[in-house]
Amino acid sequence: MLENSHCVTSLDNLNNYYDISLKRDWLIPLGCKPGFSFQKLDLANYQAIAQLFEDEKFNVIVKLVAQTSVSSSMQNFHSYIDSNLVGFVNILEGCRDSQVKHLVFISSS
Repeated sequence: MLENSHCVTSLDNLNNYYDISLKRDWLIPLGCKPGFSFQKLDLANYQAIAQLFEDEKFNVIVKLVAQTSVSSSMQNFHSYIDSNLVGFVNILEGCRDSQVKHLVFISSS
């Protein structure tokens, strides 16, 4: 997307579901590219997500976010509900309220 001159805003709450240092390492090469921005946000935070949609005026949303691992979800199901369900509802509401033209939804896992 960046190579085609699109602006990209990436979100992550940087929780420890995956190694945080790996996440930060993945962001390093993107951070210096024109049109890229990173927001440390939790999708379950309705107010923060609503504000982001209001500020950014997105045309397209590509949702690649989900917590996986069935066994882990049985031990910490609230985290999975917040990330996979509440977070997705917040994205849907942001798309509706901001009249986003396209939503690409990969999975809620």
